[in-house]
Amino acid sequence: MIENRPLRVFLCHSSKDNSVARDLYHQLDSEGWMDVWFIEARLLPSQNWEPEIMKGVENADVVIVLLSKYFYTEEQ
Repeated sequence: MIENRPLRVFLCHSSKDNSVARDLYHQLDSEGWMDVWFIEARLLPSQNWEPEIMKGVENADVVIVLLSKYFYTEEQ
């Protein structure tokens, strides 16, 4: 059975790649048939991000990982 809901997309990226991820988020979101999880759009300042990110990944149909030199060198 096919659900009639938007495709749930999770964007994963280094904080140093925020501008690239933000541009991609806006492009995907403007399509209208995706529910895109992007940290700036989903989290409030000072909100505990770790459980929210885990929920976002678990609920996603697709995870897009933006790989750059910063992704592997950023502190976790």
